[in-house]
Amino acid sequence: MQLEFYDKLFNAVEEFLGNYNSKIAIKHFAPADPTYPLVVLKEIRNTPTYATRVGKQVVSSLGYQFDIFATTVGNKTQQQRAREIAERIDYFMWMLNDIKKTSYNEFENADGNGKLYRVTMVYSQQYYENKKFKY
Repeated sequence: MQLEFYDKLFNAVEEFLGNYNSKIAIKHFAPADPTYPLVVLKEIRNTPTYATRVGKQVVSSLGYQFDIFATTVGNKTQQQRAREIAERIDYFMWMLNDIKKTSYNEFENADGNGKLYRVTMVYSQQYYENKKFKY
């Protein structure tokens, strides 16, 4: 089980999104009184397996879920804002860090009264614990 990768990833995503737009809040869980846009990053899988091809290796299967919430502001709709943030996160995860997206879903009317839009993306990564690198 790899416990360091999530914290490093969270801090790196927080810095990256802060440089893109300082108004985006990134949290470990949905706060009681949220402000939007909001990104919630959760580790949804952290399962160790063992490989013996090259000595004893512990390989962790890691999964991360991004929930992006946005409201309409000015001329940009809630959907446009959520998708723009999703595009930035995807660029960070895939292009900069080679972490693959396994799922992408959009949900309109996430709050029940039509003012909140949600995008959920899931990324997966394999991580060699002994050698500290991902593949």
